[in-house]
Amino acid sequence: MKTAKLLIAPALIGIYIAIAFLTVPTLDDRASISDVITKGAAAVTDRDLSALVSLVSRQYSDDLGLNHDRLRLLIARELRNEAPYDLSISKQEIEVDGERAEARMQVVFKHRGGDVFYDRELTFIFARETGRHLLVAPAPVWRVISSENLGLSAGDVAL
Repeated sequence: MKTAKLLIAPALIGIYIAIAFLTVPTLDDRASISDVITKGAAAVTDRDLSALVSLVSRQYSDDLGLNHDRLRLLIARELRNEAPYDLSISKQEIEVDGERAEARMQVVFKHRGGDVFYDRELTFIFARETGRHLLVAPAPVWRVISSENLGLSAGDVAL
């Protein structure tokens, strides 16, 4: 019985590792980036800070002086403080250039009553990074490394 348990554990680990390597996602770059944008929109709508921040690279920086940690704090504050809202994304264009990509889109936030409180054409800069699929298999992932035209003032950025 003890011998059987000792043989089953490595077999299960081997099967898990094989599944991890065999199921690495193989979407093309544009589809992968579009998937990141869709996941980001869902995270914003659900107010899921962890899911949203997981899409942002640790190397994030922008012209407002935000880095990954400051952006996380800003997002957390806004997700917590803003009244119920709806999000829509339109006019999405994605250009891929090797390990970098740029996604432009129109982003509109409306309060549930219908008033628009944010309407901007945003640009997100992506980089292909190495992530882990099922915690084991190395897999390419696209993450946001910068953004343009967030429309924040110095007061918004001062945390």
